[in-house]
Amino acid sequence: MTKTRIVIAAKAMTREGIPMIQCAQCAQYFHRDCLKCLPKPLLFGDIFMEFTCSVCTKTEEKYVRHSMAWITVVQLVLYNLMRRQDPDTDYPKDRDHKYFRWKEDLCAFIDDYWEYLHPGKQKSATWHNTIASVLSTNSSIFLSGFEKFQQPGDAAWWTLKDYSPPAKSKSYVCQFPYHIRRC
Repeated sequence: MTKTRIVIAAKAMTREGIPMIQCAQCAQYFHRDCLKCLPKPLLFGDIFMEFTCSVCTKTEEKYVRHSMAWITVVQLVLYNLMRRQDPDTDYPKDRDHKYFRWKEDLCAFIDDYWEYLHPGKQKSATWHNTIASVLSTNSSIFLSGFEKFQQPGDAAWWTLKDYSPPAKSKSYVCQFPYHIRRC
């Protein structure tokens, strides 16, 4: 595991319905809307960065984005798409799964959040295919619409088997910072 001390405040998420991030030095929590250094709003469940507030840096906020494996990116994006559908639902035990189209929903979200998820990294011509491959080869995490609807073409619809963000593990993230950004 890395030295990252970033967590999403579960109580704050439940109480206020917006993600928060904790400064790695002073442990103060900051709402997504109060952050100035991120290229896009903070995503729910995003624990793959290290944030330092402007008070601790004595200049401006900074974050270090840790490299995420594609499986982590796809799970994080699906989790956030599901949260947008049910913004008041935190972690229901029994719920209808919301399905999303891999290209129109998942790839569009990743494209919009590219600089947030992969700062400084160029898009390859085949990154869409990587998303499709991640979805179809990780049935322990992702559930195909075909399995539910049993109709041709429904394999383009996907959801999470468990309504939860990705956990930090050695196989899901790089051990080294990916990108440092000062604002």
